[in-house]
Amino acid sequence: MMAELRYVEFHVTDLCNLNCNGCSHFSPMVKKDTCTYENFKRDIRRLADLFSNIRHIRLLGGEPFLVSNISEYVITARESFPNADIQIVTNGLLIPNIDKSILFCVKDNNVSLDISLYPPTYERRICIKDRLDSCGVSYLVSSKIERFRKRFCPNKQSDKEEAFRRCSIGRRCTFVHNGELALCSAPIVVNHFNDYYGTEIICADSTINIHEKDVTAEMILLFLETAKDSCKYCGELQEEKWSRCDDLKNIDESHWVTDVPIKNK
Repeated sequence: MMAELRYVEFHVTDLCNLNCNGCSHFSPMVKKDTCTYENFKRDIRRLADLFSNIRHIRLLGGEPFLVSNISEYVITARESFPNADIQIVTNGLLIPNIDKSILFCVKDNNVSLDISLYPPTYERRICIKDRLDSCGVSYLVSSKIERFRKRFCPNKQSDKEEAFRRCSIGRRCTFVHNGELALCSAPIVVNHFNDYYGTEIICADSTINIHEKDVTAEMILLFLETAKDSCKYCGELQEEKWSRCDDLKNIDESHWVTDVPIKNK
């Protein structure tokens, strides 16, 4: 019997129309989108060859509805995993003006939306819900997001085993992008931070290439059970009030960085 994966996030765009300070995917720092439909299709079909099912699939970014051919992602995801619970994670701001054919595609492929209720989304929540209801799209809406959490700790390294043990993300946020699979998004998207600030944060051993010929489902499952080098860059959680990044040329890294590492007690 083929193995099953519990959860996978597929990164469908680096770009966002909201650009939150503290975005865990570093979207405000992105210089060029690294996502393509061809790579997504290759990745999800490879996982379909390895696993009988992925229970929960999330398509996210960035903002997925910035992707002009998001319908192709939806169709391919459903064809690859007919029994999966599939969601698109969105800030919802584009929904009132999006082409209805996209929303009908979402509905027809039994895909739902997970709407993050940021302050600008909250202001437009009624027209967003009306548009979705008119198209019969299923959706969940988060609680109003008024604060952001930051945990990126590049200057003072954490105890990676303790960080992994306490992690609320790496155990449930398996992340896939351009052939690489990781415990979470950090080792894959950190290149945006490096490119913007000229740093060289390297997360050795933190991804596995799913297209290598000798990679098996069992290898992937074992990979997901152990701490990785990227875990040492995850510090103690700190919160700050949610805000947008209004000046993309002068981004204040303090919205992302904490200097409180996780220690082995």
